[in-house]
This record gives sequence, C-alpha cells and structure tokens, in this order.
Amino acid sequence: MAIVPAIFLLACFTAIVWQYWERLMGENIETGRRWFWTWYIKGVAAPIMIWVLLGAGGLPGLPSLFGRTGPSTLGSVLQASAVGVIVISSYWAATTIVWLFAALVGRIPPENAPRWRRLMLILSVPLLSLGWISVHAAGWKWAGFIVTLCLLPLAHSTMSFLTVEKKKTPHYATAIAKMKFGKFDEAEWEVIRQLEETEDDFQGWMMLAELYACQFNDLSAATQTVRDLCNQPNITPSDVGVAMHKLADWHIKLADDPAAARSALEEICRRYPGSHLDMMARMRINRLAEELHTSRAPRTIPLPNSSAGNGSAAAVAPESGLTRESAIALANDYVSRLQTDPNDAFYRERFARLLAERLSRPDLAIEQIELLLAMPEQPLERRAGWLSLAADWQLRLLRNTDAGCRILHRLVEDFPGTTEAFNAQRRLFVIDMESRWRRSRGV
Repeated sequence: MAIVPAIFLLACFTAIVWQYWERLMGENIETGRRWFWTWYIKGVAAPIMIWVLLGAGGLPGLPSLFGRTGPSTLGSVLQASAVGVIVISSYWAATTIVWLFAALVGRIPPENAPRWRRLMLILSVPLLSLGWISVHAAGWKWAGFIVTLCLLPLAHSTMSFLTVEKKKTPHYATAIAKMKFGKFDEAEWEVIRQLEETEDDFQGWMMLAELYACQFNDLSAATQTVRDLCNQPNITPSDVGVAMHKLADWHIKLADDPAAARSALEEICRRYPGSHLDMMARMRINRLAEELHTSRAPRTIPLPNSSAGNGSAAAVAPESGLTRESAIALANDYVSRLQTDPNDAFYRERFARLLAERLSRPDLAIEQIELLLAMPEQPLERRAGWLSLAADWQLRLLRNTDAGCRILHRLVEDFPGTTEAFNAQRRLFVIDMESRWRRSRGV
C-alpha cells in the first residue's frame, strides 16, 4: 500500500478526532489542546515511529520486520510501513471516539435522554451490524477504520442533544388588550396563534377556555378545552386541580349546573385518589349546594343593628365612591365610636375596610383585623372572614406574598371546614402554580 494514502488517512483521523475533542472541551479548550497533543503523541506519533524503526531495522539488536532494506532504501521502508500507519491511526481514532462518545452521553440533560435513546436504538442496530460484518469480511487490521466510521454518526447525533432547547415564552399582552376593548374574536385568534408555537402552555389554554365560557357563552367548548388540557401528558396534578376547580366555578356561576360542577370535581378525585387534591375536591363537593345558593342570592349591603346607636348616616352608608375628604371624615367618626365602645365589631370592621380600600393604609387595616380577632365570643364564620380579608390585603394591596401565604395557611389550620378555609387553599394552589410557572421561565 502507498504511503501517501496512509498519511492522508492519518490526517483525516486526526482532524475528525480533534473536531469532536474541541466540542467536548468547550471553554476549557486550552487545557483540552494540551491533553489532545499529549494523547496524540502517546497513541499515534510514538507507535508509528517505533513501527518505522522496527521496519527499517533501526533498533539495535533487532532485525528489520520487512527483510533487508539497507541504508539507501528509505522509500521502501515507508511504503512497507503504510499498513502500520493506517492500523495505528485508525485504532487510535476508534479508541478516542469511543471515549468521547461515552463523555458526550454523560453530558446529555435528563429531559433530552428519552429522545436520545430512541435515536440511538434506531441508528446503532444497523450501524453496528454492518460494522461487525465488515470487520469479518475485511479482516481485523481494518477494525479501527470500520469502528470509527460506525461511531461517527452516533457521536455526531449525540452532539445535538447536549443543549436544552429553550421553549419560546408566549406573550398574551395583545390578546388581553383586545379583550379590554371588547374584541373577543380577535383575542381568541391571538391566543390560538400563541398556542400554535407553545402547545403545552397552561395559561394560554385556560385563557382560551375562559373566553369560551365567559365571553362566548359556550360552556361546552370551555369544558372540552379544559378536559383536553388535563389529558396532556406533561400537565401537573396542581394544574389539573386549578383547571377543574375553575371549570366547576363556571358551571355554578354561569349555568347554575351543580351536576356538571360535581363531575369536574370528581375528575380530580378519580385521577388522584387519597391525595390532598382529592380531599379538597371532596370538601367542595359537599358545599356545592351552598355555593349555588350564594351565586343566586342578591348582593346586600350590611347595616348595623339597632344597638349600634343613632349615628350619622355617613357611618353606615357604603364607603365606595367616597372622596378622600369624605373618607377621612368617616374614619374620624368611626374612631370616635370605637373610643366609646372598643368592642364594637361592626364599626371596627368598617373602619378596617375604609383604611384599606379608601385611605390606602392596608397595614393599619390589618392591625384592626388583629384587634377584631382578639375579641372574645365572636362567631367562627366572622373570624374566618376577617382573616381572609387580611390575607387579601397583604396579597393585593401590600404585594407581600410571603405574609399573605402565612395568613392563608393560618386560615386553613385555624378554621378548617369553612368556606374561607377552602377558598384559602385554592388561592394557595394558584399562588404555587404561578410561582412554578415564573421559575420555569426565569421570570
């Protein structure tokens, strides 16, 4: 065999191995370069040099492997060494590719591993079978060459699995803007357009379902959308719970259909029996009749009882729509009444609401709630309602999620079985879902 093709193959093997070695080293390319050339000298240069010397009879006390060559037959020695050059370089390349392939496999992210295994199963069976047949047909001196050719497609395919493809974050600002202007058809198409790019986005599917239910009055389409969403393979149990509770809300508030609401909640029980989601769903099923009654009942304005005294009309009038000056005057009136009777729960609650909603002092309003909770002999339902108010103000007005969640947990623990405790648990689910969604997108 001619020496020129052998040197060409040596250069090809060196270039191929270096290409994958460089990709594997990444930012450590300087250190990787030193390792590569050390390994190259040990695995290729030194063995080829020894092979040529043995062939030329250049080692003391050892005859030439190719017969008598004489000092003037260097070209003949190189020609005779061609096979050795190919065998040494190909075996070195095959050994290095095997090591690089194993190192690449160790760097595959877990989320890419299933797809990589499926691809390797498809590629490896025909490649390795073809390689085994080729080695037996051509002989073992070509084994390194054949193994290198068979492993290169596997190594090259593995490179594409080393990075996790970032999912495109959907943006629903345009859809929300169209909803605010009453362009619900356009909003629907905008949501669908975003979902075409991110098919598994929970927020988008729930927004679409809410459009169908609340704007298009198509509760059947909303129901089908929610159930299709819950059947997606990557949805979490918490997401299923939120979606099915929301579907139950729509069946109660929009259709007065407790049977359909019960069916949605029973879906949670069926999917996750014995779990916390199951317990919360069963608690709500037991209270569906009460929810239906509440949704049908007209909203009333609470008035003080006759024992509250003959206060001014402003003291018992609704606080919504007050100017700031009127709200301050009303607050002073409440303070005067509470100085006379500190245990007047009605006026202390009104004072707390006024501070939070009209005077922008939710911190002082929460202090009034703590005073209300400390009053003896207050009904359980009212105490739970006060604590629910405090949690709402922490979350909505003070934007203090940690403090709000602590109050919600306190509400669940101190007042189990109440409607407020159930609503608090649902709100904790929503907060947890939003937190996980933001973390997953790096927000």
